[in-house]
Amino acid sequence: MKRRNFLKNSSLAAASVAFMPSANVFAKWLLGESAQRYFVERTREYSMTGIPEVAGLKPLSEIRAPQFDLSDLESLAETLELIRKAGLL
Repeated sequence: MKRRNFLKNSSLAAASVAFMPSANVFAKWLLGESAQRYFVERTREYSMTGIPEVAGLKPLSEIRAPQFDLSDLESLAETLELIRKAGLL
């Protein structure tokens, strides 16, 4: 049931963007060269479009995601506990 809600919400978000030209323009700008360079060079974020990361930032390919069973994300308390155990909070 949760998966169905997620898909429904995702579909609504995608449909909303299609009917909101300004949101579409903003999304395109965020993925554009100047915005991506800003995020990579100024805020040390990872590029969504392939711009190489700045020196000293570990390449995404070297970062291992924590392994856990997504069905364990039943409640907020359990979710927060998993995040803490993974060292992300």
